[in-house]
This record gives sequence, structure tokens and C-alpha cells, in this order.
Amino acid sequence: MALENILLPSEITDLKKDFIGGKAFGLHQLQKNQSNTPPWFVLTNTSFENHLLQNNIFDTLKKSLLNANKSNLSQVSKNARELILKTKLNNELKSTLVGILPKIGNAPFAIRSSMVGEDSKSHSFAGQLESFLHQHTLDDLEESILKCWASAFSARVLKYKLQAKQKLCMPKMGVIVQKMLSSQVSGVLFTANPLSGNQSQCLLSAAWGQGEGIVSGECNTDEFVYHHTNGEISFTIAQKDLQILPAEINGLKQFPVSLEKQNIRCLSKEQVSDICSQGISFAKKFNQPLDIEWSIENGQIHFLQARPITKLPKAQNQDGPKIVFDNSNIQESYCGVTTPLTFSFATSAYASVYEQTMRAVYISQRTINEHKKTLENLLGLIHGRIYYNINNWYKGLLLLPSFGKNKEDMEKMMGLQDPVDFIVDNNFSLFQKLKKFPRLFLTFCLAKRKFSHIFYLVKEFTNNFEKSYKEFNRNELKNLTFSQLMQKLEFLRLYFLQKWHTPIVNDFYVMMSMGKLRRVISRSGIKNADETLANLLCGEDGIESTEPTHTLMRLANEIRKNHNLKLLFAKDNSIIEKELKQESISLWEKIETYVERYGDRCAGELKLETISLREDRSFIYNILKAYIKREHLDPKVLLRQEKKKRKETEDILRESLGTFDSLKLGKTLYNARLSVKNRENMRLARTRLFGLYRDVYKTIGLKLEQAGMLNNHRDIFYLTVDEIESYHEGRSVNANLKAIAEVRKNEFQNYQKMDLPHHFETIGPVYHGNSYEAKQDLSENVKTDNLKGTGCYPGIVKAPIKVVLDPNENIDLSGKILVTLRTDPGWAPLFPSCSGIIVERGSTLSHSAIVARELGIPAIVGVKNLLKIIKDGQLVQMNGATGNVEIIKTE
Repeated sequence: MALENILLPSEITDLKKDFIGGKAFGLHQLQKNQSNTPPWFVLTNTSFENHLLQNNIFDTLKKSLLNANKSNLSQVSKNARELILKTKLNNELKSTLVGILPKIGNAPFAIRSSMVGEDSKSHSFAGQLESFLHQHTLDDLEESILKCWASAFSARVLKYKLQAKQKLCMPKMGVIVQKMLSSQVSGVLFTANPLSGNQSQCLLSAAWGQGEGIVSGECNTDEFVYHHTNGEISFTIAQKDLQILPAEINGLKQFPVSLEKQNIRCLSKEQVSDICSQGISFAKKFNQPLDIEWSIENGQIHFLQARPITKLPKAQNQDGPKIVFDNSNIQESYCGVTTPLTFSFATSAYASVYEQTMRAVYISQRTINEHKKTLENLLGLIHGRIYYNINNWYKGLLLLPSFGKNKEDMEKMMGLQDPVDFIVDNNFSLFQKLKKFPRLFLTFCLAKRKFSHIFYLVKEFTNNFEKSYKEFNRNELKNLTFSQLMQKLEFLRLYFLQKWHTPIVNDFYVMMSMGKLRRVISRSGIKNADETLANLLCGEDGIESTEPTHTLMRLANEIRKNHNLKLLFAKDNSIIEKELKQESISLWEKIETYVERYGDRCAGELKLETISLREDRSFIYNILKAYIKREHLDPKVLLRQEKKKRKETEDILRESLGTFDSLKLGKTLYNARLSVKNRENMRLARTRLFGLYRDVYKTIGLKLEQAGMLNNHRDIFYLTVDEIESYHEGRSVNANLKAIAEVRKNEFQNYQKMDLPHHFETIGPVYHGNSYEAKQDLSENVKTDNLKGTGCYPGIVKAPIKVVLDPNENIDLSGKILVTLRTDPGWAPLFPSCSGIIVERGSTLSHSAIVARELGIPAIVGVKNLLKIIKDGQLVQMNGATGNVEIIKTE
């Protein structure tokens, strides 16, 4: 027997791995660790190489691989395989085979490929090379060996190598000849769970018959999850209707499984434990997780091969705090991917204003200090998206009396489609309640006092804001130095952010007053509570969120009446920009006034990186063009219609209420309407403040670009607030701002390609070991023609839909239903051009709902999985009262 051509297991050492290939070396390792392995031997790659040389085809094959590329791969493979399959094994090798076969027993045999590099840590080549099972005669063996060698040149192997960025060089090919078992049960064991990445769990798959049925996917398998320490923890029993068994002559064949065996475990609990325990032991000795094939013949477990698991998903965390992240509401303010500067600024602003609010209701400094970490972590940033850390919002609510009601009201206000149930009010003893009572009672009284004076607080806040806003000179920023710009940021902090508790107090007022109104409607017995609520809130005068839209309507009416202006607005935006002042100084001045007040009210208005209307007025011109075509648009008419609907709904509600609720309804409605109006108006102030911050940071970016510290001034948005401050103050741990910005820019560009759910939970460290997946992301509205959301304004509309993801695109919405993922106040001017609005995210208090009500446009929000189901151009019928959306089939 030539040592270099064929080796028995006893003749193999660790040093001979490159002569026998990955699969044979795995078998060697199993036997080395006392596994029960069917007898086998291996034809080394020397045998393969000698065969090619003796048949004068080695150089031909080598040259063909050197000249192979993606375009000729199939032809190269075909030619190589034909050359090999035309050859015959030489007499010496045949004679050696005849002599060695009795040492592994009688036929049948399994012939398996074992290429060097196969079953390695980095590349498994799983399913790429060929095996031939249940072979009997020497002629069968010769044909199978030649086919195994030829499979190293198959098109799929060559493609696999190219995809793995390996060179197409001559393969080193071993072939295993192994005693074939007559298996009753077979399967695959992963000593680390390949589904979860958990390395403390095994995943064991098993089926009746030979293992080929599992590898090929022909047979259904039972699956068992086995913890390395605690044993079997779960199992899934499949209906095993087919099994793979030896055919009459050579090879394998499908056979039916008897009915009594189809739905029972094919492995006992003891067998599961035995297989997994041995596999875990092998993995420890291999010092890596393993993928092991095994079979049971006559009650004996045999291990057929073992290879490293080439890739595991990141293991999910099993330990640590559970955090709920949700962006149902905050996505209106920070839509899509948000830059580091915006996130760091928003995080700091939230902490500051909520600390101010706690002081405003006389929560003690000690309690505030205890909740510092909570305040600093109200927001999270996952793959560039901003989320509320719901746990910390609830912790804040626990400081207020009546947590249960507040929790429900907050969930409604924030549009939480998946309310959190693991955070509950604390159950205190009588002594603890008495101890807490003075503080909670004081908080309750002070909050009630604040709410009773909310009109005056809002007026004072608005006056102070306007006064400080006028003191800030935007036009001088470009002439200031870096240090002077940093002083401007301090001015904004002291005179604006440090005096921002009134909007937050009003937000709590909104939450509570709206919750109270919802409960009154519920007690009335009126069926469609959402429609009733929407009608009661519409028709309010002086809401700033709708005023930009009303202003543009009035401007469109003016343009429509002037022939020359109408012609101008039929032209390209660049021409309008150039000729407007010359054509009508009056209209130009009105647009300038609009930009001065509402120039920061745009899509993504709270994102500092957003290009506002101050920089690009295309959005204004596009909206005016759309409005000019809609002659019926008149804000006065719309307001009259809304007031009428509001009055009718209020009368119906009064008739449905009991005496006590009816008497208090006027005050309840007044409080709810006033709080929502105040919220919308103060949010415009917030938008304008963010506009000032945007301009200051953008100018700092210009200074850094001029100093050579940034490649582009807009790269400032990829730094954080603290990095900019520490750079200026001399405490940076890395002052290479250019490098930091470039790395972050690439990272955040990749985030743009990702799709995240609006709600998910994490365990332990947030940035690893978590998948950021919704528990039941497709639990509703899937594969259906009838979708369901929350109705925000009544009206039945049947029209084609237009999916809009960017409101700045020049889109014709005339008569169509606008469909989108989310909106913010900057979308409002688009609304009057459409016949209806359907939004995947949001609540009855989201901006899209409020503006739709004011404009009298049927609207539905909170339609789960909307954009996964609905397609642009589809004909739908929406019912803004019930929240139903029906996709209408067209021939």
C-alpha cells in the first residue's frame, strides 16, 4: 500500500491535514477523541494529483483555471469534468483498494469528498462537493471516486471560490471511503445554536432514516434545543411523512414513514442528552463550536463527520436590564436617520427642560438628583434613528400621582401601538403611602395650580420667546469668530432652553385633559370614539400648525387672479426665484415675510442637518403651483365647515351623556382644546429655536472648514455637541475632527439602507446581542385587502394612492390619497392638494391628524405595516371615521 496514496485512520497525524482534506481531518479528530465512528480510509490529494499527472491532464486543468472568469466559468467547469470522467484508475490504485476494503467491512460504502479547505473555520463548502452513498462494487467505487474528484471543478465550487475571494488554483482533493450504516435515525447537531448564536445551547435536528434527507431538505425534522448545563429545554415535533433509505441497488431513495411514527419523537430524551453531551465534549476538545453529522444504527450512536461552524449570528443577550424603545411619536420630530449633532443636542435639551419641569412643580433637588440618569436617557439612538426610552418615561410618571391613568394617557398621546405591560405602579404599604403622600399631594396641588394658570404661563412664555428671538441677529453670524459663535450658543441656552418648562407642563396638561375627554366619550356609549374625538377638536382658531398652510392658500388665490403671476408659476422654480421680485414686489415681500416666520417649518424641522426653506424655497413654489390648480381652496370656508361639524358632534355628545358629565363637558372640552392649541403654537417656537441653533452650528462648520479641520462645513453635523465644545475649550480626547466626521458619515450613510421597526425591546448592553426586531412586526394587516388604523377625520374617499417618502419632491397629489410612513409639521402644506391622508405611524394627537382636522381632510393614522402592503397607484377606499382602508381590485 502506497502511504502517500491511501491512509487508514491509524496512519493519520495532525501534520497530515493538508494531504487528506478538511472532512477527513474532522473524522480523524473525532476518532482521536474516542467517538464511535464507522470504519473508513482516505485517498490523499497525492493520489488525486498523481492520477491527473499519469493521465496527462494536470497542466491542461491548471491552465484552464488560470484563464477562468465569471463569463466562461460554466464552460471551464464542463471541460474539466469531462476530462476527469474519461479517465480510469490505474491498476496499482485499484489493487490497493481491493486490499484495504476488507479492513473497513463489507459493502455498502459511502464515498465523500474531502478537499483541502473544505469544512474549515472560514469556508465550509457545504453542499458544493459531491458524495455518493450506498455503493457496493469496486466499479461503483471507481466511478464515485472519479466523480468526487471531478466535483472539485464544478461550476458551483468555482463560483463559491470566487465569491469567497479565493484564487482559482488547482484543488487538493481527498476522498473518504467509509462503511455505510443502515441508519434508523439520523441528524445534525450544532453545538452552538445557529439560530440565536447562543453558545450555551445545542440545536439538534433529527429524522427517520439516512441523514441525506436532512442535508438535502427533503425530510421534515424534529428539532431539540439542549442547554449545555441544564439539558433539553424545548423540542418541536414535525410531521415526518418521508424518510431516505437505501435503494434496491445503489444510492438512496424516498420511502413513506408509517402513520404511527409520523408525529412522535424520533429521539428519546436520553438519546438527545447522549448525542448532545458527546458533541459538547468534542467541541471543547476542538476548542470551537461544531456542526456534527450522526446516525443511529441498532441503538448505537455513530458520528459521521464534524466541521467548525463557520458563522454564527451574534448571540442574543440573556441577562441585563430590559428596555423598551419606541418612536411612534418622536419620529414626527426626528424622522429617519438623524445625525450625531442633532441627537446629542436633543438628548441634552430633553434632560434640561424636564429637570426644569420637575423644579417647577417643586420636586425636591434630592429626587431630581436621584433621577439624573433617567433624565439623561430619555432618548436612544439605534442605527441612526431616535427612539424614546419608554422605561425612563414611565419612571418619570411614577413621580406623579395616579400612575395608572397617566400611563394610559401618555401611551395614547405618544401613539404607542404596543403599550408596555411590565412596568406597573408600585404597591406600597400603608406606612410607605403615608410617607409618600405629602410629596405627591404637593406635586398634585402645584400641577393643578400650573394647569389652572396655563393660559397666563403660555402667554408669558410666548412674550419672553419673541423678545429674546428679536434680540438674536441671524445676519451677523457669518461675520463672527468661532469663539463668538460659541457665545451665541450660550445665549440660546440661557435665554431659551433654560426657560422651557412651560411647553412641558402644557404637554402633561394635554396628556391629562385629552385622557379625561376620552373617558367622557367612552362613558357616553358613542360607538366611534375616535371620530367623535376628532370632530370635537377640529375648527379651532389661531393654531400655528395650520397657519403656514392657510397663508400659502391665500398667496395661491392672489397668484390665480394675476395672469402674469400665473404664467410665471407655470415655469421652473429657478426662473420663479429669479423673476418674482421684478414681476410682483408685493408677492415677493409676502413670501419673504412667510420665510422669516415659517422658514424653519419644514420636513425634518428639528433635525439640525435639515436644509430649511431659508436655504431652498423650492418647496414653497411647488406647493403654490399645486394650490393654484385647486380653486376651491379657501381657509375661511374650511374653518366654517369645521366649526359646524364641531358644534353638531358636541350636541350629539351632550345628548348621550348623563347629567353630571353633561354639565362638566364644556370645561372638559375647553381644557382639551386649549391645551392642544397651546401645544401646537409653542411647538412653532421650538421649531424657530432649532432654526437658530441650525444656523449657528452651520456657521461653526464653515469656520472649521476654513481652518482645514473639516472637509465640508456640513460635516459639523457628524460631530456631537460635547465634541465641538471640548474642541473649543481644549479638552478633546481626539481633536482630529475631520477623521471623526468622515468615519461617522460613512457609518450613518450605511444606516440609511436599514429598516427598523417602530417598537422593540433590548436586553442588557443595547448595542450588541440585540436584534432590534419587533415581536410581531407583521401581526396585523398582512396579506389582506382591508387595513385598519385610527380614524382622525371622517369622510369616505375612493381614489388612487400616491406614496410619498420625501415631501420636498415635486409631486402632483391632485385628487389622490397621500400615503406615507410618517409626517411632521413641514408636511402640512402638501395636505390641501390631496383628497385623503393615510399614515403608517402616529396618533390622534400627531401633527398630521391635527392639521388634517383643521383642513377638513379625511385622515387615518397608525396603520400597521402600511407600506409593506400598499403599492403606489393602487385604488383604495378609505373611511376616515372608522380607520378602515380597503384595497380595491381592478381588472
